[in-house]
Amino acid sequence: MKNLLLVMAFSFSFFSCVKTLQTQSEIDEDALIAVMSFNDVSQMKNAYELLKPIEKLELWSRHIRFFIQSRDLTEEQKVFVLKFKEDWLKKELFENNSPSLNNFNSALPKIKQNAQAILGVPDAYALLIDLQADSHFYRKNIISENFTSNFPVNSLKVKDNADQGSSCSCSTEDSYCNAGTCRNRGCASSKRGCGTLFLYPCDGICYLL
Repeated sequence: MKNLLLVMAFSFSFFSCVKTLQTQSEIDEDALIAVMSFNDVSQMKNAYELLKPIEKLELWSRHIRFFIQSRDLTEEQKVFVLKFKEDWLKKELFENNSPSLNNFNSALPKIKQNAQAILGVPDAYALLIDLQADSHFYRKNIISENFTSNFPVNSLKVKDNADQGSSCSCSTEDSYCNAGTCRNRGCASSKRGCGTLFLYPCDGICYLL
């Protein structure tokens, strides 16, 4: 019986390691660094859209880790953040037409309400949407002639510079406008990259009136 338990424990450990290695092999670290190296939010979001679901998940998983490390959270706050990660940060959430997104949409009002009540408004915003705040955790000046990833960074920079100033910056479905409302008055939209966890389309700009 003891030998059987040892075999089972070893098997579980082995397959867990294999799964972890497989996940790591699916992630282009240079692509993550490239996305996070953009100073311009619109450029970063355009680059983010080209990531694979597993890479988007990795960015947000790290974001939560950085969030916890950089703050002196109470036990209640830490429990809330870790439960949010456990409940919702799954690869399926970042896939197109995912049923998980419908479930997330239903739960989102309560998630935001609880986040603001437990963390306060600034930290709730930081947790749920402020991915760009993590940029200083990544290497600097990655976009250069020595860049080796297949990720199309240079073409993204050129394309976005041509459209700079016209990109939508908020989502009418999940607006984080400090004042006013998110409305589309002709800005260039994208399928995702705005709202909580960048899950919603960028299809508007915050207007006071």
